[in-house]
Amino acid sequence: MSVLMLLAAIAVLSVAAFLLAKRRALSSAGGNPRLLHSLARYYGWYGALSVLIPALAALTLWLLVQPMVIENRIAAALPSELVADNAKRDLTMADVRRVAGGLDVAVAQGTMTEEEAGMIRTEFTNVRDRLAAVGVALGSDVTREVLAAAQDYREMTAWGSAGQTAVILILAVLGAIWGVSRAEKE
Repeated sequence: MSVLMLLAAIAVLSVAAFLLAKRRALSSAGGNPRLLHSLARYYGWYGALSVLIPALAALTLWLLVQPMVIENRIAAALPSELVADNAKRDLTMADVRRVAGGLDVAVAQGTMTEEEAGMIRTEFTNVRDRLAAVGVALGSDVTREVLAAAQDYREMTAWGSAGQTAVILILAVLGAIWGVSRAEKE
């Protein structure tokens, strides 16, 4: 799920938590808002914030940490001559990201299936020409190591995105449950 869709889901859950918490607080007071300790909308905001704060904090942290973790794991798996110093490492990782992005574009345009993107090999295919056909410009030929790293990069990114979606939605739902359950007359 894209970050925008995830934000939309969090927004919907927070609005639902707002309404449910407000309604629960009022019903716990028998419909009389004067019996509540605070205004009914404050209970609603408590429910909404119980969704927003943990979900957005986790999303922000995930978006900051995931790229670093993936890049470090990919760089660690590359041959030492490709990552001998910081400049070589940065150039190699830029190539890996560019090839991975090119494979994503090829899959999105339908010129390559997911399976083909995962199975393509430099020994049998000119990857540079295949990616150029979909509008991805590469400065040099794609080596076997860079292609394998790009395929791993795509896989790790896909798993990371799936994990991100699951964790964020679980946190949002748990926050909604917790926030709504605490909205009652004191």
